[in-house]
Amino acid sequence: MNKGIKKSQGEYIIHLHSDDSFFNEKILKNINNFIEHNNSPDLIYGKANFINTENGNSRIIPHRKIYHKIRFWLLLLTNYVPHQTVFIKKEMFDKWGMFDET
Repeated sequence: MNKGIKKSQGEYIIHLHSDDSFFNEKILKNINNFIEHNNSPDLIYGKANFINTENGNSRIIPHRKIYHKIRFWLLLLTNYVPHQTVFIKKEMFDKWGMFDET
């Protein structure tokens, strides 16, 4: 993931792995509109729909209403932000550093 960050040229980065995909074709347009109307936030995240390929069951994360309001102490207790949904400004990696590989 650090190699990808270093090679990226865009303003925002998202880590979609080989088994990840966007929910629909409107996601990037919706994110762009959100960025334009919300003063280019440093980080944006949304919900992820996890699908069990064996039985077709799915579950949406984060699913509890308490998670809709970010609270630092809540993040310390449980990481409810799915990495597949995080759009983060590339400059944040310059400011705060890359992923710790140790």
